[in-house]
Amino acid sequence: MNRPPYSIEDFQRHPAIAAGGAALKGDYIIRHFGAGELSECLPDAETPVRFEGLLMTFVRRGEIRITFEDREFTATDNSIFAIPPHITARIISRNTDETELTIAYLSREFLQILNFSIAAFSGPVVLEHSSPVCRATPEDAEILDKYFSLLARTALRSIYPRLTRHCASNLCVAMLYHCIEMFMRQLEVTIPSGAQTNQKTRNTHVREFIRLVHANFSRERSVSFYASALCVSPKYLSSMVKEATGRTAARWIDDYVVMEAKNLLRYSGKNVQQVAYTLNFPNQSAFGKYFKHLTGMSPTEFQKS
Repeated sequence: MNRPPYSIEDFQRHPAIAAGGAALKGDYIIRHFGAGELSECLPDAETPVRFEGLLMTFVRRGEIRITFEDREFTATDNSIFAIPPHITARIISRNTDETELTIAYLSREFLQILNFSIAAFSGPVVLEHSSPVCRATPEDAEILDKYFSLLARTALRSIYPRLTRHCASNLCVAMLYHCIEMFMRQLEVTIPSGAQTNQKTRNTHVREFIRLVHANFSRERSVSFYASALCVSPKYLSSMVKEATGRTAARWIDDYVVMEAKNLLRYSGKNVQQVAYTLNFPNQSAFGKYFKHLTGMSPTEFQKS
Protein backbone atom coordinates (compact mmCIF):
# COMPACT_ATOMS: atom_id res chain seq x y z
CA MET A 1 0.00 0.00 0.00
CA ASN A 2 1.53 3.28 -1.17
CA ARG A 3 -0.54 5.75 0.81
CA PRO A 4 1.02 6.93 4.09
CA PRO A 5 -0.90 6.08 7.27
CA TYR A 6 -3.77 8.41 8.14
CA SER A 7 -2.63 11.08 10.59
CA ILE A 8 -4.54 13.35 12.93
CA GLU A 9 -4.15 16.11 10.33
CA ASP A 10 -5.88 13.93 7.72
CA PHE A 11 -8.83 13.51 10.08
CA GLN A 12 -8.99 17.21 10.87
CA ARG A 13 -8.93 18.11 7.16
CA HIS A 14 -11.68 15.64 6.26
CA PRO A 15 -14.87 17.74 5.79
CA ALA A 16 -17.25 15.02 7.00
CA ILE A 17 -15.21 14.44 10.17
CA ALA A 18 -14.22 18.01 10.96
CA ALA A 19 -17.83 19.18 10.69
CA GLY A 20 -19.31 18.42 14.07
CA GLY A 21 -16.17 16.87 15.48
CA ALA A 22 -14.43 17.86 18.70
CA ALA A 23 -10.65 18.05 18.38
CA LEU A 24 -7.92 18.78 20.89
CA LYS A 25 -5.35 20.25 18.51
CA GLY A 26 -2.98 17.50 17.38
CA ASP A 27 -3.97 15.07 20.13
CA TYR A 28 -7.31 13.53 19.30
CA ILE A 29 -10.56 14.03 17.46
CA ILE A 30 -13.99 12.66 18.36
CA ARG A 31 -16.93 12.62 15.99
CA HIS A 32 -20.42 11.18 16.38
CA PHE A 33 -22.13 10.12 13.15
CA GLY A 34 -25.89 9.87 13.11
CA ALA A 35 -27.85 7.71 10.68
CA GLY A 36 -27.13 8.79 7.09
CA GLU A 37 -24.00 10.80 7.94
CA LEU A 38 -21.45 8.03 7.50
CA SER A 39 -21.41 7.56 3.72
CA GLU A 40 -19.09 10.53 3.10
CA CYS A 41 -16.60 9.42 5.74
CA LEU A 42 -15.79 5.77 5.07
CA PRO A 43 -12.85 5.03 2.75
CA ASP A 44 -13.29 3.11 -0.50
CA ALA A 45 -14.17 -0.45 0.52
CA GLU A 46 -11.58 -1.83 -1.92
CA THR A 47 -8.76 0.26 -0.47
CA PRO A 48 -6.99 -0.98 2.66
CA VAL A 49 -6.14 1.73 5.19
CA ARG A 50 -3.63 2.22 7.99
CA PHE A 51 -3.76 4.73 10.80
CA GLU A 52 -0.75 6.42 12.33
CA GLY A 53 -2.53 6.52 15.68
CA LEU A 54 -5.20 4.46 17.41
CA LEU A 55 -8.73 4.42 15.99
CA MET A 56 -11.58 3.44 18.29
CA THR A 57 -15.12 3.05 16.98
CA PHE A 58 -18.26 2.60 19.04
CA VAL A 59 -21.10 1.28 16.85
CA ARG A 60 -24.33 2.42 18.45
CA ARG A 61 -26.63 1.05 15.76
CA GLY A 62 -26.21 -0.73 12.44
CA GLU A 63 -23.41 -2.91 11.15
CA ILE A 64 -19.75 -2.39 10.27
CA ARG A 65 -17.44 -5.01 8.77
CA ILE A 66 -13.71 -4.88 9.50
CA THR A 67 -11.12 -6.95 7.65
CA PHE A 68 -7.64 -7.48 9.09
CA GLU A 69 -5.48 -9.19 6.46
CA ASP A 70 -8.17 -11.57 5.17
CA ARG A 71 -9.86 -12.06 8.57
CA GLU A 72 -13.31 -10.49 8.63
CA PHE A 73 -15.26 -9.39 11.72
CA THR A 74 -18.62 -7.71 12.17
CA ALA A 75 -19.52 -5.00 14.66
CA THR A 76 -23.22 -4.55 15.33
CA ASP A 77 -25.37 -2.64 17.84
CA ASN A 78 -23.45 -1.53 20.95
CA SER A 79 -20.11 -2.94 19.81
CA ILE A 80 -16.70 -1.35 20.04
CA PHE A 81 -13.68 -2.13 17.90
CA ALA A 82 -10.17 -0.74 17.79
CA ILE A 83 -7.59 -0.58 15.03
CA PRO A 84 -4.10 -0.22 16.55
CA PRO A 85 -1.41 1.90 14.87
CA HIS A 86 -0.07 0.63 11.55
CA ILE A 87 -2.46 -2.32 11.24
CA THR A 88 -3.77 -2.69 7.68
CA ALA A 89 -7.56 -2.90 7.59
CA ARG A 90 -10.69 -2.43 5.50
CA ILE A 91 -13.79 -0.86 7.04
CA ILE A 92 -17.14 -1.35 5.32
CA SER A 93 -20.69 -0.39 6.27
CA ARG A 94 -23.51 -2.53 4.88
CA ASN A 95 -26.04 0.28 5.18
CA THR A 96 -24.78 3.76 6.04
CA ASP A 97 -28.34 5.09 6.26
CA GLU A 98 -28.99 2.94 9.33
CA THR A 99 -25.55 3.05 10.96
CA GLU A 100 -24.87 5.29 13.92
CA LEU A 101 -21.45 5.39 15.53
CA THR A 102 -18.83 7.44 17.36
CA ILE A 103 -15.14 7.45 16.45
CA ALA A 104 -12.20 8.55 18.56
CA TYR A 105 -8.82 8.90 16.88
CA LEU A 106 -5.78 9.31 19.16
CA SER A 107 -2.70 10.67 17.42
CA ARG A 108 0.73 9.09 17.54
CA GLU A 109 2.10 12.04 19.53
CA PHE A 110 -0.74 11.87 22.04
CA LEU A 111 -0.20 8.13 22.53
CA GLN A 112 3.39 8.88 23.47
CA ILE A 113 2.37 10.92 26.53
CA LEU A 114 -0.15 8.39 27.83
CA ASN A 115 0.95 6.30 30.79
CA PHE A 116 -0.47 3.27 29.05
CA SER A 117 0.72 0.11 27.33
CA ILE A 118 -0.51 -0.07 23.74
CA ALA A 119 0.47 -3.74 23.78
CA ALA A 120 -1.94 -4.33 26.64
CA PHE A 121 -4.72 -3.08 24.40
CA SER A 122 -3.44 -4.47 21.11
CA GLY A 123 -2.69 -7.93 22.44
CA PRO A 124 -6.25 -9.17 22.91
CA VAL A 125 -7.36 -7.18 19.86
CA VAL A 126 -5.08 -8.50 17.11
CA LEU A 127 -4.05 -11.98 18.27
CA GLU A 128 -5.18 -14.63 15.79
CA HIS A 129 -7.87 -16.18 17.95
CA SER A 130 -9.31 -12.95 19.32
CA SER A 131 -11.78 -10.61 17.72
CA PRO A 132 -11.11 -6.86 17.49
CA VAL A 133 -14.84 -6.42 18.13
CA CYS A 134 -16.29 -6.41 21.64
CA ARG A 135 -20.00 -6.32 22.41
CA ALA A 136 -20.74 -3.84 25.20
CA THR A 137 -23.14 -4.66 27.99
CA PRO A 138 -25.73 -1.94 28.74
CA GLU A 139 -23.53 -0.80 31.63
CA ASP A 140 -20.40 -0.76 29.45
CA ALA A 141 -22.22 1.19 26.74
CA GLU A 142 -23.31 3.80 29.27
CA ILE A 143 -19.75 4.13 30.60
CA LEU A 144 -18.28 4.44 27.09
CA ASP A 145 -20.86 7.11 26.24
CA LYS A 146 -19.72 9.11 29.24
CA TYR A 147 -16.03 8.79 28.35
CA PHE A 148 -16.59 9.93 24.76
CA SER A 149 -18.79 12.79 25.94
CA LEU A 150 -16.25 13.94 28.56
CA LEU A 151 -13.39 13.82 26.05
CA ALA A 152 -15.41 15.84 23.53
CA ARG A 153 -16.37 18.44 26.13
CA THR A 154 -12.78 18.64 27.38
CA ALA A 155 -11.59 19.40 23.85
CA LEU A 156 -14.24 22.07 23.34
CA ARG A 157 -13.55 23.80 26.67
CA SER A 158 -9.77 24.08 26.36
CA ILE A 159 -9.03 27.25 28.38
CA TYR A 160 -5.70 26.23 29.93
CA PRO A 161 -4.04 23.99 27.30
CA ARG A 162 -1.58 22.21 29.59
CA LEU A 163 -4.22 21.38 32.20
CA THR A 164 -6.65 20.35 29.47
CA ARG A 165 -4.11 17.96 28.01
CA HIS A 166 -3.49 16.38 31.41
CA CYS A 167 -7.24 15.94 31.95
CA ALA A 168 -7.70 14.47 28.47
CA SER A 169 -4.76 12.06 28.74
CA ASN A 170 -6.00 10.66 32.06
CA LEU A 171 -9.53 10.29 30.71
CA CYS A 172 -8.15 8.40 27.70
CA VAL A 173 -6.10 6.06 29.87
CA ALA A 174 -9.13 5.28 32.03
CA MET A 175 -11.28 4.64 28.95
CA LEU A 176 -8.66 2.40 27.32
CA TYR A 177 -8.19 0.29 30.41
CA HIS A 178 -11.95 -0.10 30.71
CA CYS A 179 -11.95 -1.34 27.12
CA ILE A 180 -9.17 -3.81 27.95
CA GLU A 181 -11.34 -5.21 30.72
CA MET A 182 -14.19 -5.61 28.23
CA PHE A 183 -11.97 -7.41 25.73
CA MET A 184 -10.49 -9.67 28.38
CA ARG A 185 -13.95 -10.63 29.61
CA GLN A 186 -14.89 -11.49 26.03
CA LEU A 187 -11.68 -13.44 25.52
CA GLU A 188 -12.52 -15.58 28.53
CA VAL A 189 -15.90 -16.63 27.21
CA THR A 190 -14.53 -17.45 23.72
CA ILE A 191 -12.52 -20.31 25.23
CA PRO A 192 -14.91 -23.32 25.35
CA SER A 193 -16.08 -24.11 28.85
CA GLY A 194 -16.41 -27.86 28.26
CA ALA A 195 -18.89 -30.22 29.81
CA GLN A 196 -16.60 -32.60 31.65
CA THR A 197 -14.79 -31.83 34.89
CA ASN A 198 -11.35 -32.42 33.36
CA GLN A 199 -12.18 -30.17 30.43
CA LYS A 200 -13.41 -27.43 32.76
CA THR A 201 -10.19 -27.65 34.75
CA ARG A 202 -8.10 -27.45 31.58
CA ASN A 203 -9.95 -24.38 30.32
CA THR A 204 -9.66 -22.73 33.73
CA HIS A 205 -5.91 -23.19 33.44
CA VAL A 206 -5.92 -21.66 29.95
CA ARG A 207 -7.86 -18.61 31.12
CA GLU A 208 -5.53 -18.16 34.07
CA PHE A 209 -2.51 -18.56 31.79
CA ILE A 210 -3.75 -15.71 29.58
CA ARG A 211 -4.31 -13.52 32.65
CA LEU A 212 -0.79 -14.29 33.91
CA VAL A 213 0.81 -13.54 30.54
CA HIS A 214 -1.12 -10.29 30.32
CA ALA A 215 0.25 -9.27 33.72
CA ASN A 216 3.81 -10.60 33.47
CA PHE A 217 4.94 -10.72 29.84
CA SER A 218 7.35 -7.81 30.25
CA ARG A 219 9.18 -9.67 33.02
CA GLU A 220 8.73 -13.38 32.34
CA ARG A 221 9.12 -15.06 28.95
CA SER A 222 9.56 -18.73 29.87
CA VAL A 223 6.73 -21.24 29.68
CA SER A 224 8.12 -22.87 32.82
CA PHE A 225 7.37 -19.73 34.88
CA TYR A 226 3.67 -19.84 33.96
CA ALA A 227 3.50 -23.62 34.30
CA SER A 228 4.95 -23.38 37.80
CA ALA A 229 2.44 -20.67 38.74
CA LEU A 230 -0.37 -22.98 37.60
CA CYS A 231 1.18 -26.09 39.23
CA VAL A 232 1.38 -28.02 35.96
CA SER A 233 4.26 -29.13 33.75
CA PRO A 234 5.39 -26.89 30.84
CA LYS A 235 4.54 -29.66 28.36
CA TYR A 236 1.02 -30.07 29.78
CA LEU A 237 0.43 -26.29 29.78
CA SER A 238 1.55 -25.97 26.16
CA SER A 239 -0.74 -28.83 25.16
CA MET A 240 -3.75 -27.27 26.92
CA VAL A 241 -3.15 -23.82 25.47
CA LYS A 242 -2.59 -25.16 21.95
CA GLU A 243 -5.78 -27.21 22.08
CA ALA A 244 -7.91 -24.34 23.39
CA THR A 245 -6.53 -21.42 21.37
CA GLY A 246 -4.73 -22.88 18.37
CA ARG A 247 -1.36 -21.45 19.37
CA THR A 248 1.35 -22.58 21.74
CA ALA A 249 1.97 -21.06 25.15
CA ALA A 250 5.36 -19.82 23.94
CA ARG A 251 3.70 -18.12 20.97
CA TRP A 252 1.26 -16.28 23.25
CA ILE A 253 4.14 -15.00 25.36
CA ASP A 254 6.22 -13.99 22.33
CA ASP A 255 3.29 -12.14 20.72
CA TYR A 256 2.77 -10.01 23.81
CA VAL A 257 6.49 -9.25 24.16
CA VAL A 258 6.91 -8.34 20.48
CA MET A 259 3.79 -6.15 20.51
CA GLU A 260 5.09 -4.23 23.49
CA ALA A 261 8.59 -4.02 22.00
CA LYS A 262 7.18 -2.55 18.79
CA ASN A 263 5.14 -0.04 20.77
CA LEU A 264 8.15 1.06 22.84
CA LEU A 265 10.44 1.28 19.82
CA ARG A 266 7.99 3.36 17.83
CA TYR A 267 6.24 5.52 20.41
CA SER A 268 8.13 5.75 23.70
CA GLY A 269 11.12 7.82 22.59
CA LYS A 270 13.43 5.21 24.17
CA ASN A 271 16.47 3.89 22.36
CA VAL A 272 17.00 0.18 21.69
CA GLN A 273 19.07 -0.35 24.82
CA GLN A 274 16.43 1.30 27.02
CA VAL A 275 13.69 -0.82 25.45
CA ALA A 276 15.76 -3.95 26.08
CA TYR A 277 16.10 -3.10 29.77
CA THR A 278 12.43 -2.13 30.04
CA LEU A 279 11.52 -5.61 28.82
CA ASN A 280 14.04 -7.21 31.17
CA PHE A 281 16.47 -8.56 28.59
CA PRO A 282 20.00 -9.01 29.99
CA ASN A 283 21.46 -6.75 27.30
CA GLN A 284 20.76 -5.07 23.97
CA SER A 285 22.30 -7.95 21.99
CA ALA A 286 19.97 -10.55 23.50
CA PHE A 287 16.96 -8.34 22.80
CA GLY A 288 18.11 -7.75 19.21
CA LYS A 289 18.45 -11.47 18.50
CA TYR A 290 15.06 -12.22 20.05
CA PHE A 291 13.31 -9.42 18.14
CA LYS A 292 14.90 -10.25 14.77
CA HIS A 293 14.14 -13.95 15.13
CA LEU A 294 10.43 -13.17 15.58
CA THR A 295 10.00 -10.21 13.22
CA GLY A 296 12.66 -10.64 10.57
CA MET A 297 14.24 -7.25 11.25
CA SER A 298 16.45 -5.76 13.93
CA PRO A 299 15.00 -3.34 16.52
CA THR A 300 16.91 -0.50 14.88
CA GLU A 301 15.54 -1.39 11.44
CA PHE A 302 12.01 -1.51 12.83
CA GLN A 303 12.44 1.81 14.64
CA LYS A 304 13.51 3.48 11.38
CA SER A 305 10.81 1.85 9.26
